[in-house]
Amino acid sequence: MTRDEYEARKRRLEGELRSGMELLEAAFQTQFRALEMVWMGASGEPVSMPQAAPAPAAPPPEEKRPARRSVGEVYTDLVTALPSLPETFDRGDICRAIGYEPDRVALYRLMRELVQDGTLRVQVRGEGRKATKYRRA
Repeated sequence: MTRDEYEARKRRLEGELRSGMELLEAAFQTQFRALEMVWMGASGEPVSMPQAAPAPAAPPPEEKRPARRSVGEVYTDLVTALPSLPETFDRGDICRAIGYEPDRVALYRLMRELVQDGTLRVQVRGEGRKATKYRRA
């Protein structure tokens, strides 16, 4: 399942939840009005309608994500940005230099290939929350 398929299914489920809740609310209102009419007919006392539970807040508008770039596009952008990077750099520096955040797996695979072919060297291996630092060879 791709990220787009996941997001589409998630939106569909959220829509079904909202419409189901609206149907349930309408059914409750109809049943309550019927009960109120029966009560007023039997006792003559007016009954006030209870306040319905507040509707859940609408989900925040979905952020438009840029289309996912191919590995080839990321590679081209990465190689183009290498000369403008500082002597020692990490993933964050790369993202700022190319102007977007590429797919994580694709970026790390490309970085590993550049290390293997000798274009880059690993200056400090990352660990936990510490980013790996690279250096141009």
